[in-house]
Amino acid sequence: MDGGGRSAGQIARTRARGIGRMLREGHRAFNYALAGRLAPHGISLGEWLHLRTLWEEDGLTQVDLAGRIGIEKASSTPVLDSLESQALIRRVRSKTDRRKSHVFLTRAGKALKATLVPHAVAVNVLARRGLSARELAAFIRVLETMVKNLRRYPARAG
Repeated sequence: MDGGGRSAGQIARTRARGIGRMLREGHRAFNYALAGRLAPHGISLGEWLHLRTLWEEDGLTQVDLAGRIGIEKASSTPVLDSLESQALIRRVRSKTDRRKSHVFLTRAGKALKATLVPHAVAVNVLARRGLSARELAAFIRVLETMVKNLRRYPARAG
């Protein structure tokens, strides 16, 4: 048994599955749960990511918004088109650089925060179920370290 009460067999099965695979499974499960709670409000997961980022900082350029989410600008365009058609955002051309568009929440887009954020909180609570505060803190530290490690040493070809 390890310090977490896991048997050698459990540890071996986890190692055999791989960290990347485990993270993907967790990511998919989390996204599935959140998407299910957003869908009744007519919001996709991609739209949620854009709205959440704009709730943190409204008026970002489309390029900066995509970068903060971690996607390409081209992937962001159809999501922004959808949010614009729902009157949740508006895009405004930069006065100083016509190549840039700034993305602003509309009144309806700002108001949607009060409806949607509690669903994200509920999914976080569900995901944390059965974890002590100490286990959760350790988990977050481990993930932060992994992310830092991987960003520090980018993949090399060949």
